[in-house]
Amino acid sequence: MHELMRKSKASLRVSRKPKEACPANWKVEGDLTLTPSAPMVGKVQEVIERGGKL
Repeated sequence: MHELMRKSKASLRVSRKPKEACPANWKVEGDLTLTPSAPMVGKVQEVIERGGKL
């Protein structure tokens, strides 16, 4: 049930802010979100570790 709620919250977040994406470990409002871009391809883990900065 918790996973379903987490996914629902992530879906709502993305619907409200379509230029952002929630990484797989996103849990609650306020957690790091990502802004997809060509330079980020293949570097998502690195971006997350740096707090969202490429």
